[in-house]
Amino acid sequence: MPATLLRPARPVILADYDVDVDLRNRVLARGPRPVGFDVRLAHAPGAAASPISDVTVEASYDDGRTWRAARATGRAGGRWHVELPRGTGHVSLRLHAADTAGSTLDQTIVRAWYVAR
Repeated sequence: MPATLLRPARPVILADYDVDVDLRNRVLARGPRPVGFDVRLAHAPGAAASPISDVTVEASYDDGRTWRAARATGRAGGRWHVELPRGTGHVSLRLHAADTAGSTLDQTIVRAWYVAR
């Protein structure tokens, strides 16, 4: 294919979740500590990468009827650590991420995993 026909990759933001679930897709909450997980945010391979400047995460324990803010803290390498608000049962997540060039990602996952106490 001639090089003139190739288009650069779109600056799509991708999310990769790292959650320590067991074989039943459960996370055991330990004492008063919040349930936490990491999410890596990156642009599609080959796309121009702009820094991720805004990340918010919300959690719901009632299948999305009500949402509460989670705490998202940036780390090196495009990783963010998220601490969920206290709750039990199936947790749903709502993620918003934006970069400095105007690309955004809005993602909702209903019943992502189960939080047991």
